[in-house]
Amino acid sequence: MFISGFHRPTPRDPKLMQIKHSIDNAILKHLSLEEGLKTTPEIDMSHGIYPLVSSRMVQGLNLVAGVGSYFFVLTPLLTFTIFLGEIVRDKELRLRQGLAVVGVKHGVYWLSWFIVGMVFSAMTTLVLVIAGLICQFDIFWNTPFL
Repeated sequence: MFISGFHRPTPRDPKLMQIKHSIDNAILKHLSLEEGLKTTPEIDMSHGIYPLVSSRMVQGLNLVAGVGSYFFVLTPLLTFTIFLGEIVRDKELRLRQGLAVVGVKHGVYWLSWFIVGMVFSAMTTLVLVIAGLICQFDIFWNTPFL
């Protein structure tokens, strides 16, 4: 309603238009009598509704095309930020060195982070796809799930 209000003409009052028409004709009659004219000119008035202009702000608006790319970028960015913070926390607490003392190799440590990262990325991607399907975005409905 707020956006369409800018594109709608102002409402007209028929009684007010009739009063304006009467005043204009009275002014013309007065001026014609002052000028000494034999015939009095009159304004013939008719009115109709104005055509409604379609809103250019929301016409053909595709929300995914406009701002959807932010959500596609933010999902992996969120995953990357969380995992980077966790790896830094491991570095601060020297957990990897503690695991090395116990006998865990560095490759196994990084493999575990890779597996956890893939699971977390798969979960966030699944949530993003489900949200896109719930919101009925065309890109999610017109592409295969996998």
